[in-house]
Amino acid sequence: MSETWHATADLANLPGMPGVRGIRLRGADRGWVSRKTKRGARTVLEWAESSLPPETRAALRDAREPGSDTGAPDGGRDPGNSTEEGDAGSCSPPSSPSPLSESTPLAVADARADAVTAFEAFRATSGLAIVPAYKAFAEAWPGEGVSDETRARIPSLSWSTLRRWRDAKAKGGTAALMPGRGGRKSDTADDPAAAGIVEAMLRANPHHVTARNVMRALDARMNGSAPGIASVRRHMRRWREENGFGLSACSDPDGHRSRTMPAFGDGSWDVTALNQLWELDSTRLDVICADGLRWDVCVALEVWGRRGKATVTQRSSAEAIAALVRRCLLEWGVPGAIRTDEGKDYTSKHLQRVVRDLEIEHDILPPYSPDKKPHVERFIGIMSHDLLTQLGGFCGHDVADAQRIRGRQSFAQRRGKDDVILFRSSLTAEELQAKIDDWCEHVYGREPRAGLDGLSPFEKAASWTGETPKRVSERGMDVLLAPAAGDGRRKVGKDGIRVDGGEYIAAELGSHMDAWVHVRQDPGDWGRIYVFTEADVAGNHDFVCIAEDPSRTGVDRREIAVAAKRNWRARNNAERKRARELAREHDPAGAIEAVLQKAVEDADKVVALNPPGAEHATPATESAKAAEARDAAAPERTKRRVSEAEFMKKLWR
Repeated sequence: MSETWHATADLANLPGMPGVRGIRLRGADRGWVSRKTKRGARTVLEWAESSLPPETRAALRDAREPGSDTGAPDGGRDPGNSTEEGDAGSCSPPSSPSPLSESTPLAVADARADAVTAFEAFRATSGLAIVPAYKAFAEAWPGEGVSDETRARIPSLSWSTLRRWRDAKAKGGTAALMPGRGGRKSDTADDPAAAGIVEAMLRANPHHVTARNVMRALDARMNGSAPGIASVRRHMRRWREENGFGLSACSDPDGHRSRTMPAFGDGSWDVTALNQLWELDSTRLDVICADGLRWDVCVALEVWGRRGKATVTQRSSAEAIAALVRRCLLEWGVPGAIRTDEGKDYTSKHLQRVVRDLEIEHDILPPYSPDKKPHVERFIGIMSHDLLTQLGGFCGHDVADAQRIRGRQSFAQRRGKDDVILFRSSLTAEELQAKIDDWCEHVYGREPRAGLDGLSPFEKAASWTGETPKRVSERGMDVLLAPAAGDGRRKVGKDGIRVDGGEYIAAELGSHMDAWVHVRQDPGDWGRIYVFTEADVAGNHDFVCIAEDPSRTGVDRREIAVAAKRNWRARNNAERKRARELAREHDPAGAIEAVLQKAVEDADKVVALNPPGAEHATPATESAKAAEARDAAAPERTKRRVSEAEFMKKLWR
């Protein structure tokens, strides 16, 4: 008689057989004869039917016989995994799904209990011994005394499965018949020392430790008394199934907290008014911009109305948060309190001073407590999954996501390419800010929220009928702006003011040409800067204007240039007019005459009081004396004395 061969997939989960992986790993060790054969382009591992366990051969025979209603024995499988599953995995797949695939564990247990009860009634009337009664009842299945639902749930039954069900019911009642209960006990579970080592290794390395790793540890620590590897593998599998909570707590503490921490309360139960509380937070965006960087986003959420705003910034900082607060203050008004974590950017002196001056309460949360500001955390989550995933440059929420996105291209296609190309990054930071603003205002802000009883944030805020939140003037909020790179000091040049590669112009700057000014900017508004005069002795700056970069805002450069020249001429004319008025009043050209006259008068008032010194005599002076004496002895003659002035006049002719 020729041998019959069956593929691994056809034998998986039949009575007496493990799954596909178990057959491949342990089939040869159990004496099952195999061969490799070609099926089209694939090489398939096949197993000789004659070498398989008896219960498996019986199940295969039953599957080949049309109209067979007896189940094959299933060997050592537990009562929770009986012949129904085995029949479903036989070499002839059923035409419709097994009823068990749509059954709850309790319904399956009830059907099995019904079968056991029917067997007890059959045995009482048949007068057979226990084993013949098992076999006769299984051969007649489904017989009388069972419901239609039980027949549907258990289409076939083997006598060994029936025996196991009966024993399990006698020990543990109907609950013991639920799928997954009973079965072969693990020797490891009976040894506290071995079970402790296994559990310790599973908790320390939940996802990567293998039965072989654990077996080596047991051999090293238990001096030859360790259980077998099959027992260890069963114990590890069962422990993982029964301790999902503890496994999650050890392997992913943050995710475990998010998934399992009770959230029975209401995070906004005490927020009863518009603008009563804002929650602020920052995070790294899951988008790579065209410059190859992942930018941060600072987010503010008004809790009562769930209104949200966000500012894109290269890194979360006190200046970026202050700029975000400024935007919210100008649009929403002054809040009663803000709630933040204790990060240095949220506890900076700059922000603390502003909060104190506006009399806003600052609630600083303890470290690692995102559950204390759930609304802004939820807002960030919605934005990340609803908006960012649709943008070019989205790089995934975690490493696994990023790898899946990279995997959309083959290794050859992505080799040598940077992240900008791999993630199709095309957005600049300015464009990303514009898309986030549009989403906050027109998508999130107009969609109904469950926490607002079906109202959108826009509708919720509009429904407020209490006291209107207090407003702050725009100039009063300039203190919240961040100085431009450096110390904010810039000089107004012929092309305007240069800041971060942009050239900002305004008509008012025509009156401040070649002057030093103080520049501030909003990190969320890339096209505008705020220009102030330099600080006075009191440290105050006077507002000059808002300058714009035409390449970013599209403002009319020609119109601004004409107005700036007009302002320059006005200032220039005013300066020249002032010069003429002062010249007429003070005659600066004649000032030198007054200076010299005063100098002569002052000099005449001062007389030297020092006595003359001893006469200085040299041969030359002695000769001069002798000549003077001879001249004095000469006869008198008329002499005309020449004044010093005349002498000098003649000398310079």
